[in-house]
Amino acid sequence: EMELTLLFCLEWCLNPPTPNQFLGYLRPYIALCLGEEDQDQDYHEHNDNNSVMEDIMEIATFLTEISVCKYEFLVYKPSIVAFASILCALKHLKYPRQTVKRTREHVSKTVLGYDNQGDADEDLTQCSASLWGYCMENASLMAFSSSSRAVIS
Repeated sequence: EMELTLLFCLEWCLNPPTPNQFLGYLRPYIALCLGEEDQDQDYHEHNDNNSVMEDIMEIATFLTEISVCKYEFLVYKPSIVAFASILCALKHLKYPRQTVKRTREHVSKTVLGYDNQGDADEDLTQCSASLWGYCMENASLMAFSSSSRAVIS
C-alpha cells in the first residue's frame, strides 16, 4: 500500500510493458547474434551491420504496431510478440533458416529465459506463424517506401 501511495503522490503512472519496449531491449542481443553469423549473404553485400539492424527493427516495429490492433495477439506476452516480430523480420529479409533458428534458441534461452520447450516456445511458434501469415496476406504493406536501404521483396 505504501508503494502505491508514494506513486500517487509523485503522480507517476505505471504502464505494463509493451512489445515495442521489448524490441528496444532485444535489439543489442539480436545484433550480437547476427554479428557472429557469416556476413557473405547477398543482403549484406551493400549494407553494413547497422543498416541491417535498422531494417530488422523497422519491420519488427511495424509488426508489433499491427499486433496491437489484432485481437489474436492479446493472448501473448509482449516479449513473445516482440521476439516473434524480430523472427518474422529476419525471415522476411531472407536470412537463412539456420541463422533464424540459432538466434531464436540463443535469445529464448539466455535473454528471455525460455527453455525452447513448453508453453513459451509454443506461444512463440504460434505468434510467429500468425505474424508471418499477416505479412503474406498484406505484402503490399510490407514495402517500406520510407526506407531506401530495405531490400524487401
